[in-house]
Formats: sequence, structure tokens, C-alpha cells
Amino acid sequence: MKAYCVSVVVGYRESANVFLKELLRKKVVDALLAPAESETGKSVTWTLVTEPGEVDKLNVFAPIIPGYSGATLVSEITRETPLSKRVGVVLKPCEIKALIELVKFGQVNMDNLVLIGTDCYGTYHVLKYGEMVGEGKNPTEEMLRHYFSGVEDENFRVHCKLCDNPVHEAADITMGFIGNSEPEKLFLIPNTSKGQGILGELNFIEDNVQGREMKIKEIEKRRRGNREKFISSSEREIGDIKKLSGILENCINCHNCMEVCPICFCKECFFDSDRYSFVMERYMKWDADKGAYPLPTGKLQFHIGRMIHMATSCVGCGLCEQSCPMDVELSKILVPLAIEAQRVYSYKPGMKIDEKPPLMVIDESELEKFIEEG
Repeated sequence: MKAYCVSVVVGYRESANVFLKELLRKKVVDALLAPAESETGKSVTWTLVTEPGEVDKLNVFAPIIPGYSGATLVSEITRETPLSKRVGVVLKPCEIKALIELVKFGQVNMDNLVLIGTDCYGTYHVLKYGEMVGEGKNPTEEMLRHYFSGVEDENFRVHCKLCDNPVHEAADITMGFIGNSEPEKLFLIPNTSKGQGILGELNFIEDNVQGREMKIKEIEKRRRGNREKFISSSEREIGDIKKLSGILENCINCHNCMEVCPICFCKECFFDSDRYSFVMERYMKWDADKGAYPLPTGKLQFHIGRMIHMATSCVGCGLCEQSCPMDVELSKILVPLAIEAQRVYSYKPGMKIDEKPPLMVIDESELEKFIEEG
């Protein structure tokens, strides 16, 4: 696999920043949108950088997704009008998947965007990340240490241990370390003609990536094994509506999971609207003679409704579970449902930009049964 490399400095963060500075210095992009370390160092925050001297604040390999997906931010700044200047956006693989889904739904305009991806071996919960920093640990180094030792970090978020997309080839350029036998050597891999053109303008050394595909397949195989075990265990725990209600028992109906989900982009949600209250009123008219009629709780209806709405486009980022103030294990419900829904429709979200999501496809043969019965 042909690539370019940056190995003039020690550390993946520093090597990535050498590349990003060159993008600004050579005017390849007018600005960069990427995660930078917060003032305390206990998190990262999305930052728009226009001066090369400010790039050192960035930490694109930080194993954390702070609050919401970068895909959501790109949607917010491009949905109404395209960007007037060229912006390089640095995203993790699951964020790229979410971005591609949003493009399909008309929520992102790709004009003047340069998509820069990073390899990702796993991320920590935002609270765990801060806790690690408070203990004097460097989360980025911890993540890389586990990668080079070939083991999963038990502190990774659940979804990361189930994720079989440690890289994403839809990015114009990928900043990679997977498959690297030389620690601290950063690969710059062009995936598109745009990416090849950009790297051709810069003065980095051409190189070959040896063993990258083999290492990626190794990670994918291990993660799929993790996922199969997780789904089997989750299905036993969910079982029926009573067990499902039990998992959601501590839900306070705050809708945080919906707010941070990059695929939930509706400006007005049915469950936040006045129409939903009228639906609940109907229950008072049903089977009143039974004396005690168990009603589906609002929070149960919310979760089931949301999952049905977005299961086929779920990219497995896990931000819904991370955002829950009550630590509800939403992954136990959503992961099996999303995997099965995507299997039924032979659809893998966020991979091919020209492949329509099931919710956007109408097959006339689907209506034949109803036409015949009518």
C-alpha cells in the first residue's frame, strides 16, 4: 500500500500536527476543524484553527469523543449553506460513518471539505478519560500501548470493543498507525484523488505500509468475536418486554441519548412535541373495564420509537450510552437491534456514500401484499 510518512518528530500527536501545519502553511486548506486539548487536559474540545502556530493545541489521536460527534458539528455548519472557504475536518472512523449517513439524508454539504481520517483503536468514556489524566496517566499513550501490545483495554467504551471499523477509507487522507512496525512513524494514506493531489503538493517521503491490511483484519476479527458474545448475552438479558423495561428502569426520559446521536437530526422530534401528549390521552379510553391496565411508559415508547427510526443507520458510535446520566446500558438494546436490522436490509451504514439507506428506498413489490388484500 502506497503512503507518505512523517517521522521527523517523536510522538503520533506531534507527527500529525506537523502534517496539519503544512496544510495551513501551504494554503491547502484555510482552516482546520479538529479536537484540541481543553485547558485542564481532562478532555478535548472541537476547535477551528486558522493559524499554523495554533496547531500544537490539537490532539487528533486523543481516545475520546467529547460530548457529540464531529459529524454533528459539520452538519450544523454546512447544512444551510456550503462553506465559502476550504476546511480540513479531522474525524475518527465512526464519525466519518455518521457524516456519510448525514450526507445521504441531505444534512451535510461536502463542498470545500477536505476529509481527514484517523486510525482509532478505541476511546474512553469522557469521565474515565478525565479520571486517567487526574491520576497522571496519558490516555493517548495508554491507547497506543494497548495497540502495540495487541490487547484490548478493558477501560475502552463498550462500543469501541465491538467496533470492526478501526479505519475508514472514505477519508481523502488517513493519518494512520495501524500496521506500523516502527513506533512513532505516522503514515499519510491517500484514499481519493483529492487526497493524492494534496499529498503530492507536500514534501513528505513516499513509503510502503507493510502489514497494515493484515493488522486491520486481525482487529476486525477480534472485535466481531467480541460482538457475537455481547449480542448473545444481551439477547438473554432483554428477552421480553418486562426485561426490556427493567434495563430502562432508571431512565429519567431526559432525551440526552437523542440529543447526542448524530443520526437523530430532526428539527422537531415527535416525542418532544404536543402531538405525543394526545397519543397518551388515548390510553384512558382503552379497555377501561379491566380495572388495571398496564400502560407502556413514555420512556419505553421513546426508546422503542427512536430505535425503530434509526436502527438501520446506527453507526455504533455509542454516544447515546456515554451521554446517559443514569448509566443505562443502552448498548444491550441497540447493538443487537441495529445489527439485525442492518443484516435484514443487507446494509452497512456510513460506508458507501452512493448507497441509499433503507428508509429512503421504496420497493414497489413491498406493496403487492397490501394491494392484493385490498
